[in-house]
Amino acid sequence: MSKRARRNRTPREPNEEEKNIIISVRHCARELDDILQGARRKAESNARIFAESAASTLFRGIESYADMYEKLKLKSREALNRLFQRAHDLDDMLDAQDAIEETEGCWRNFLSNVDKEIEQSSPAGDKTSQHELKDLGDYIDLSCPVLVDCQSNNVCTLENILSNHPSLHLIFQPAYLPDTAVRWRFSEITKIAADFHNFNVGFAVITWGPEEVVRAWSKHLSKHISKPILWDREQFFCSLLDFNYGCSALWAAEMLDFCGCQRSIFKRSVEPPPPELNWLTWKWVGGEVFVASPRVSRLIYKKELKAAASSEGKSENSGDVKPRPKLPESSSSARICLLHRASNIADVAASGSIYQAALTCHAASLNMTEAEVMDDIRMRRRLATPPESARLQYEAQTGMYYDPETELHYDAKTGYFYDAGRSMYYYWSKEQHRYVPANDLVQSQFIAAQNAQVAAMQAAAMRSVVEQEAARVAGAKVAAQLAAIRAQKDEYASYAYATCVLPQEPELEVSSRLKTASSSIEQSLGLVGRDSLSVTPPPPGTSLAPQSDIYPPGCPPPPGV
Repeated sequence: MSKRARRNRTPREPNEEEKNIIISVRHCARELDDILQGARRKAESNARIFAESAASTLFRGIESYADMYEKLKLKSREALNRLFQRAHDLDDMLDAQDAIEETEGCWRNFLSNVDKEIEQSSPAGDKTSQHELKDLGDYIDLSCPVLVDCQSNNVCTLENILSNHPSLHLIFQPAYLPDTAVRWRFSEITKIAADFHNFNVGFAVITWGPEEVVRAWSKHLSKHISKPILWDREQFFCSLLDFNYGCSALWAAEMLDFCGCQRSIFKRSVEPPPPELNWLTWKWVGGEVFVASPRVSRLIYKKELKAAASSEGKSENSGDVKPRPKLPESSSSARICLLHRASNIADVAASGSIYQAALTCHAASLNMTEAEVMDDIRMRRRLATPPESARLQYEAQTGMYYDPETELHYDAKTGYFYDAGRSMYYYWSKEQHRYVPANDLVQSQFIAAQNAQVAAMQAAAMRSVVEQEAARVAGAKVAAQLAAIRAQKDEYASYAYATCVLPQEPELEVSSRLKTASSSIEQSLGLVGRDSLSVTPPPPGTSLAPQSDIYPPGCPPPPGV
């Protein structure tokens, strides 16, 4: 590798941090170069013998990288490159960067040359695959091969693993290399575990290697992840999916760099490769595959077929005819939605690609567009944000408080949160840690308030009727007493009877009139009650409780209300 061009600049002395970086990087580069020179001497006589047994000595390079990262307290190679960029005006820093990058370049060239020599000396039959190689958009048969569940020791197929999921994320990693990359991949997935749970994505790790090596490797990995670990005894998927192999894939400098960083900074154990292993037989490094279930695969095929049919008319005029989508081969065919062939075990698929594949399968399983699914996801994320009084902004126009984070209005008269776009009420549940739809609850409270109001009106009307009847009975008694006194020729009683007592109606007419009035009042109140019982939630701002108690338990008003 050529030296970096130096520009004319004012020289300066490195500070203590920069001196530490220069010393640590140079020390790592020297140790890697010593390991590389020893490997070259071993490979000079016979590259095949070196690849079979002695190549595993290159694994010692992890110690050099781990020591460098531990001294520098860096979490990734990208962080080291940023330090190089920040101190680009130091010649010593540029020399240190050139030293380690040149050593890594020589490392790659050496392993690539070893692979070329082995390939040239291998029989022609070893270079051909027994299966039709699969690629992105192709289908794999879930019914074969038969795999072994390392935890239960039962035989199974991918069809069993995928039976309850619309899609499956498969991580392929050999048991004769450290499981560090698998554990790191699952730690990255946990950052978006909520979305993958909503997508109902299945996960499985497929490994291969000698039985005793697989048993020990799976036992160690099962302590860190709770996903199925399956043993591919025949290395079926390695050749079917055309994974990378060889010394340049097994002992890449990027793999040593990654494992060294993971061990020193994240304290993830890195198990050494098993001794006395024929590395020309166990040579694959694996990758990642995302497949859709047979049902979802057929839905995706129909969707692509419909899109192809609609575009055929447009392409006839331009002469650009697109190939038709591939038809599923059988009822157990699963479509490959993502295929990542790792160049080494540290080379993992981009998280965005995995998320996109999961989104495509989930949208197809629900017969929705990806945009509609993302809208639902954003809505769920908003409804998982707990309320905070500090975020609420009072709106005089609506008389409610607006939360810009969740895009909900707080209705102080009901004590609920309101989504104007969806016409939906919510309340915050601490147990579920999310907003729960409350339209039914608000509607029932509103109906209960209306029923209570109607009952109060009916009770008041009946009290009025009873009071009128009591007054009539009392007046009748007084009239009877005065009539008796008048019969005794009492002049004063005659005067009082003539001036103070109203003419009395016959008893039958009075009773009939009261019954008619009572029934008419009940009918009118009943009609009012039925008309006012709405089946839709009330508009925001409608009080559901008496003025003295407008806030439900657990829903205190915002400050200042």
